[in-house]
Formats: sequence, C-alpha cells, structure tokens
Amino acid sequence: MERKTSIAVIGTGDYATRYHIPHLAANPRADLVALCSRTQESVARSAARFGVQGTYTDYRRLLDREGLEAVVVSSPHGVHYEQCRAALRRGLHVLVDKHMVMRSAEWRELMAMAMERGLVLMPALNRHLESGNLRARDLIRSGQMGEVYFARSLQVGYPVHGYFTSLHYSGGGPFTGRSSHMAALIPWLTGWRPAEVQALATHEPGREVEASGIINVRFTGGQLLQICSVKSGYRFVDEVELIGTSAALRVANRGAYTPWEPVLTGADGTPQPLSGLGPTVTTTDHFLEVIRGEAPNRLPAEDGLPNSEIVEAAYESVRTGQTVRLRWE
Repeated sequence: MERKTSIAVIGTGDYATRYHIPHLAANPRADLVALCSRTQESVARSAARFGVQGTYTDYRRLLDREGLEAVVVSSPHGVHYEQCRAALRRGLHVLVDKHMVMRSAEWRELMAMAMERGLVLMPALNRHLESGNLRARDLIRSGQMGEVYFARSLQVGYPVHGYFTSLHYSGGGPFTGRSSHMAALIPWLTGWRPAEVQALATHEPGREVEASGIINVRFTGGQLLQICSVKSGYRFVDEVELIGTSAALRVANRGAYTPWEPVLTGADGTPQPLSGLGPTVTTTDHFLEVIRGEAPNRLPAEDGLPNSEIVEAAYESVRTGQTVRLRWE
C-alpha cells in the first residue's frame, strides 16, 4: 500500500471547507489527521463533516502532534506569520493561503527558515495553477501581444462581516483579501518587477479596515498596473486585462471557485476565446505532490514576494499620502 502523508489544516472557515479540506479528504496520498479552529464548535462541525479524528483549538498543540509532516494554514491573514513560523520550527512543510503575511520582511524570514531546514514553504496562489492563466502567461511571454505595457484588475465583492472586519485577524480589508491576488498574479504573468506604489482607500464608520481601495504600481521597465478592489456590489467581478501594442488580453471568471477564461482581442476588435486549456491542479494537491517528491514546485516561495511588497507599500502609501519606492529596484 502506498504511504500516505500525515497532514493537518489550521482554519475551518469558508475557503478551508470549500477548497483545502475537501481536496485533502479526497486525495488518496493524504492522511488528513487533524483540524484546528479557534472555536470547538467550528472544528467539531468540520471534523464530523469530513471524517477527521483530531480536533484542536490551539494550533501549537496541533503542531506538536506526533508523526505530523505538513500543515495547511488557512486561518485569518493576521495570524499567518506566527503559525507558519511555529510550523517551520517544528520541521513541518507549510502551505499558506494568501495574504500570506502582513510584512514582506516576515515572508523573507519564513523563506530563509524553510531553506535552512530543507522544507517546502508554498504560497497558495491558486490562480497560478489555473489553466486559463497558464495559457495567458504563455501568450504574453511569447510576444504575440507585442509590448505589454499596461494592466488593470477589478474585483467587486469583499465580505463586510465576521473576522474580515477585524484588523487583528484580517490584517486589512480588500487590499489583503482581494488586491493581494492581483499583486501576485500580474508580476507572475508578465515577469514585471514592481518599483513604486501609490494607493488610495476609503473607510466607513465602525470598520477597522478599509472598505475599498485602488493600488497603482509602476514597474522597473516603466509598465503600469492599476488594482481596484471594492466591497460587495451589484455582482461578483474578478477580472484582469493586459494591453499590448498588438493585442489586449482579458482573463476573468464568472464567480467564486469557477475557471478563469482568457479572451484575446486583436487589432480588428474581435474577441477570441483561447482554446487548448489544460487541466487545473489545486494548490492543495500540488502541495502534496511537491512534498512527496512527485512533481517540481510550481509555486515557489519567491512567488509570494511581489504581493507582500506591493500590499505592504499600499498601506504605507495610504498612511502617508506618498508614493512608496520599493527597495529592490
């Protein structure tokens, strides 16, 4: 019988129970031994639903569980750093949801820890494994769009309840919850490196975090990006558009947890959906493949740096009203 990998999940919220936990429960190579949540009611409900024996309300006790090899961190953004650091110190491989950490220095520290210990630290950037985005990346980098010099993204729909409104747990509002996706995706699609960041945010009475915001980024080659993420509106929107000298490319999905669909528009103005999309692998399943040595790592920790840098700089720009220059230019 094939050996299974002992793995646990910290967090039993909506994303964990829709994505990570079901995929682990269904993966024949995974032994999902435990779940952890801040409340006994939540962890007990999820454990019963997915047939998991171990339940914890203290992540430290979970990480000390004998025989554990890896952990998925799917808790609120604001506590990711301490949980990832504790897991790496115990010699565990880590898959962590975005927004991974609130400070880029924290992510660099975790990267160094993982490298020193020979462990996998993987950012759960699921959009980087989407077949539509992979097709878009190949097209952009092939030169078929000419010089790609501008990108924009629009995301409508951010929760205004629960831990999402707590600065301690969420670390922020749409900037951390939605914009961070695009702050990782656009550099990955294009190969651009961010140089300067300006941002604006709106705040509402009684909320600790921003309600909506816009992040403007200039890259080292002069390319520009605008990321717009706003609270829940008339409908769900999640889309990216890139403009080149020969064509424009739009990649969007129709709703949460649906495939991303790339559409190319050339000089004649006719939209052309791109065909030949391959299968999409989940970050959860890919994490298992990598830590078991069955596949090369397509989500290296370095891919998490641009979104950490850009989002951190965006909050600084909002706070100071100034353009923030990134130090790695």
